[in-house]
Amino acid sequence: MSLILQLGLLYFAMYFAHKGALRVGAPTSWQVSLRDILKYILLVFEPLVLLGLLSYWVLIHPFFHGLIVLLLLIINFGHFKNYFSGRILLFNHSFRMGSRLENQKMSGVVTKIERLGIRLQFDKGIHFISYTDLYKEGFSLLDQKEKGGFFRLRIQPSPDATSLGTKELMILINESPYINWNYKPTIKTIDNSDTKQWTAYIALHQERHLTDVIKLLEEKQFSCQIVKL
Repeated sequence: MSLILQLGLLYFAMYFAHKGALRVGAPTSWQVSLRDILKYILLVFEPLVLLGLLSYWVLIHPFFHGLIVLLLLIINFGHFKNYFSGRILLFNHSFRMGSRLENQKMSGVVTKIERLGIRLQFDKGIHFISYTDLYKEGFSLLDQKEKGGFFRLRIQPSPDATSLGTKELMILINESPYINWNYKPTIKTIDNSDTKQWTAYIALHQERHLTDVIKLLEEKQFSCQIVKL
């Protein structure tokens, strides 16, 4: 029991470390590298912890619990197949939030990666695609440089959120799925201003996602305006 508990605690420690990697006081490139390393460790470790917990539970009452597990596997076989297909797919370094993906039905940007599938934003909205369907229908990861552009934004905290600073702004930009990471975003503080203001230089995969970035910043209490380069 103690070993299973230790594995569970270790998993949660790595999970929260992965979530908080971008908040570490280190250069952005180090933060991104740390997050990627923890991501790949979790891709392997998470199913091992689940299998360990399941095995321990079966050993408590092998026949009865084993029968329940067998029934669950039969009923939810599609979900289990989908889950493990996703583990394999996510080892592809090019497959991540912000990737431009195209399958038989649509083309768009991956805005969220979940355990059973992805959220793909395309012209008509956001669509959920399971990993099993991705394998079944096939897909292509498109050239990130096909569309998009460079933009300069003037950003400042909203009047009722003056405590927000450069760190919070950088975390938001780093977590945005629309940023083209072939060109690292930069944030410069405007010194000759009475209030906190920053100039952000960002590259996006598609120009139409500029409004999504601005909306994301405004939802987190940053006011934003586009400045000509």
